Amino acid sequence: MTQPPNHLRLFNAPRAGSPAATAAGHERLETLNRAFALATGWQLDDAAAARSQARGQSQAGPRVSAERTTRLPLEQAASLAEALAGLAADLQRTEQALCQREAELAAAVPVVRPRGAGNQLAQRLEAILRAGAESIGCIAAGLYLLDEATTSLSLRASWNLPLDRHTNSPRPLASAVGDLEALCGHAVAVEDSASDTSWNPPESFPAFVCVPVASARIPLGTLWFFASGSRAFSDPDVNVAELLAGRLAAELERESVLAEHSADVLSKRSLAAAAQLQQNQLPRVAPLIEDWSVAGWTKHTDALGGGFHDWMTTSDDCLLVAAAQALEGGAAGALAAASLRAAWRAHGQYHPAPAKLLERVNHALWTGSAGDQYASLASVLIDPARGRLLIGTAGDVLALLIREHSCESLVESSLAIGRQPAATYPAIEREIAPGDALLLASGTNLELAGRHALRPAIEMLSQALIENRDRGASALVELAREFLAAAGAGNQEEVSILVAQHERRRRPRRS
Repeated sequence: MTQPPNHLRLFNAPRAGSPAATAAGHERLETLNRAFALATGWQLDDAAAARSQARGQSQAGPRVSAERTTRLPLEQAASLAEALAGLAADLQRTEQALCQREAELAAAVPVVRPRGAGNQLAQRLEAILRAGAESIGCIAAGLYLLDEATTSLSLRASWNLPLDRHTNSPRPLASAVGDLEALCGHAVAVEDSASDTSWNPPESFPAFVCVPVASARIPLGTLWFFASGSRAFSDPDVNVAELLAGRLAAELERESVLAEHSADVLSKRSLAAAAQLQQNQLPRVAPLIEDWSVAGWTKHTDALGGGFHDWMTTSDDCLLVAAAQALEGGAAGALAAASLRAAWRAHGQYHPAPAKLLERVNHALWTGSAGDQYASLASVLIDPARGRLLIGTAGDVLALLIREHSCESLVESSLAIGRQPAATYPAIEREIAPGDALLLASGTNLELAGRHALRPAIEMLSQALIENRDRGASALVELAREFLAAAGAGNQEEVSILVAQHERRRRPRRS
């Protein structure tokens, strides 16, 4: 029968790492090996056992022989070793993940320019160049950066060079042999420029060294250090020059990040102010018309959007309501919606029929833009005294008249606002009785009236509106929100909803 080995292998070959981390791992492995040997009589690793025995000769501690007379059965020791291996592997993964997270946290430190510090980039770059030049025994230094077309190099920062060098024309990259060699990733160090004239340096000095300046993604330019006499540049000198080039690249990237951050902050503030202004323009106070209640809701997927709902009273005490949605979202949709709302309000003051009102709004939107602003709009003129509705719809909208036992769709196919300069729109007229309600909805790319996938949801919505007709206009708006969201329209698209209800006249209480 084959004798089992004196050791049970627990770990694979360790991954390459820093010497400190490797030494720490060996120490833990040796400690675990000694404890395992004391408990079971088996060694986990022959290499670990050898290191443990060698350490035991120089340090006080228990010595365990692999030829222990009493051992745990091999199966039990192997199970214990497997459990320890799992714990050790989990510990190693946790440590690696911790190192990765710490590095990510270090990279997430915000770059903030101190208040009142101003832009001192030129002074910082000059200080870096001076410190680098003096550390390797040079008397001047220059930072040359590529232009956007990557065809020339310009002096952007210098130390101990004449100031008029900054007014010189950019150096063509094609003839800058030393810069080209450095940009390929090779440092150029010339001990005597008189005997080696092939590198075409930007300045005439007896000796020089040139290293690349690059970010993590792209090359930025080159860094030159100039010496006052012929001399040799050692490997440590070149390493210091490369470290200084990395520092300069970090400074340039920091300034770029600060500039982008400042622009981003200003953009976010402007966007937030515009979004707040757009929200403030939505009506919040219902019109004071007896026996009528109005409620609305508009949802934008971004801070700015192209949807709105609106209402206003006319000079003869009629109520004009609308729900609209520009066919673009974001800032472009918000601008289109603002133009559409202004035109609707301006022309609505003259009390035209809704179909004629849509024609005038369409003409105003067409002539006031480049012909690329389109919108869906449902506009209804309510005559409270006669209980009459005049409806005009354009584009993909939803208009439902909710009665006691029925829900009628009032939408007819028509072009969106802004599609053609001279478009006509259908005119619909209905009577509305006390207790009835009118629901208008419009959304981006919804095609609520004709999309087959939404028809079952609209039928369910119609039934729910009939059943909850007596709950009031605000409750019907909330109900429509829930159904449109369940149908997939309310979560991913912009939606505007408006409900106008003819309330039942309440009888006065008898004293």
